Amino acid sequence: MSLVEIARASAERGWKSNTLAAIESARDLNGDSDTNWRTELALARLHEVSGDRDKAIDSARSAVAVVESMRWGYSEDSSAMFKRRGPALFLAELLAKSGKVVESLAACESLRMRRPGEIALDVLQINRIAKSVGDQFSIQVVLDTGRHLLSWKTRNGEWVVDVTDHENGELVGHINNLHRTRGKAITSARWISKRVFDDIPPSGDRFLLIPVGDLRRVPWSMLPVDGRSLLDHCSWSMLPNLRAAKRELSSLPSRKWLSLVDPEAIDRPRLPGALEEGKLVSRSIPESKVISGSAANVESLIAEVGNAQVLHLACHGDFDPRAPLESKLFLSPSVESESGEFKARELAHLPLANCRLILLTGCETALASAVGADDLAGFTGAAFDAGCDGFLGSLWPVEDAVTREVIGEIIAAAKDQKMASEALRDACRSIKRQFGNDQVSAWSGWVLVENGR
Repeated sequence: MSLVEIARASAERGWKSNTLAAIESARDLNGDSDTNWRTELALARLHEVSGDRDKAIDSARSAVAVVESMRWGYSEDSSAMFKRRGPALFLAELLAKSGKVVESLAACESLRMRRPGEIALDVLQINRIAKSVGDQFSIQVVLDTGRHLLSWKTRNGEWVVDVTDHENGELVGHINNLHRTRGKAITSARWISKRVFDDIPPSGDRFLLIPVGDLRRVPWSMLPVDGRSLLDHCSWSMLPNLRAAKRELSSLPSRKWLSLVDPEAIDRPRLPGALEEGKLVSRSIPESKVISGSAANVESLIAEVGNAQVLHLACHGDFDPRAPLESKLFLSPSVESESGEFKARELAHLPLANCRLILLTGCETALASAVGADDLAGFTGAAFDAGCDGFLGSLWPVEDAVTREVIGEIIAAAKDQKMASEALRDACRSIKRQFGNDQVSAWSGWVLVENGR
C-alpha cells in the first residue's frame, strides 16, 4: 500500500497520528501535484471524521485548487479529471451539509467537463440563473457522492439543496436495475424518485434536469411522483451543465431537415421502419432531403449536413462504454468509407452550428460514458462539440412503430412551432396510451438533452 493510500485509509478511521505521518512522508518522498491533492483530500477526511468541518472544507478546497491548476496542463479536460474527481465531490458534500447551498453547487459544477477556454460558473452567476428562471420552470441538479445524494433545485428564484443518505453503491444498483429491466423495476424507480423528488413534482410545466454521472442513465419519464409519472406532470429535458440554463433556445425548425434512413449497412438488417420515417419527413417538411439505401453513406452525410436545421439519422448504432468516442453508426459502404462506420468522434467534427436538433433513432444512442470523467462522452457529447443545440436518442432498443410515432409527433410539433421537450412529451404520452404501463420500455427510454432552455 502506498503512503497516500495509508493516509486515506487512516483518515477514514480517524487515526490522526498515522494520517499525518503518512501525509508528511508522502510529500517528502514525492511532492508532485497528484500527491498534493490526494494528501489534502486525506486531511479533509480526517478533519470531517474528527468533527471539524470548517477545517475539512478548507482542506477540500485546497485539494480542488490543486486539481484545477492541473486541468490547464491537459489538452483534453476529461484526461485531467480522470480519477481526480474526489476533491470536488467531497467539497460539494461538505458544503451542502453545512448549508452553503450555492457554494456547494459551484463545487458540483466544477466536476463537469469544460471545453477549451471555458471557465466554471461562479457563485454570482449561479445565483443569477435561479433568479432568471423565477417560476417559469424549475431546474434540478442531482449528484451521487457515493453515500449521499445531493439535489439542488430552484424555488422562488433561489437555490435549495437536499442531502439524503444511502449505502455506498446502492443508488447505482437501482439505476442498473432500471436499465436492465428497461424501466420495469418499479421498486428501484420508487427508491430513486423518493430521494430525488420526495413525492413533490417539479413546479411549472417545464423541468430542466441536470444529472451527473450514472444518473444520466435513469429513465426519468417513468419515475412515480405523487401518484403519477414524471412524464404526466411536465415536459422535461436534460442539460449538459448548469451554464446551458442561461441560453434561450428556439422552437423546432419546420424546414430544412436532412434524413439518412435505412442504409445498406454491412452485416446489419435493413430497416423498413426507418424508411417509413424518411417518407414521413419528405411528405411533411419543406426543403427537406431524405437519403436512403446505398446512398445513405458517410460522404452524403458530410456533403449535405451543412444546411440542415434538423439532422435525422435512422440507422443501426453501437455504443462503446469503454471508448465512447469510438461508438459507431452503421451507414452504407462507399468508396471513401468501405466499412460504412461513422464514429462519434467524427460526428463531433461535423459543421452543426445551424442545427437545432439531432434525432438519432438507433438503439442505445442516448447512452454516454459509463467510465471516466465525461458523463456526456459518446454521441450526445459529440453533437454538442459539433455545435448542435439538442440531441434526442434512446437508452435502449425501441420498436419501429414507436420510433415512427416519435418522429410523427416531432414533425407535428415543428409545424406548430413547439419546443422539442413538448414534442417528446406529446409523443411519449401518445405511446403510453397505446402500449400502457405493461410496456413501459416503449415510452420511458427516450432522452432529450439540450444545450439551453
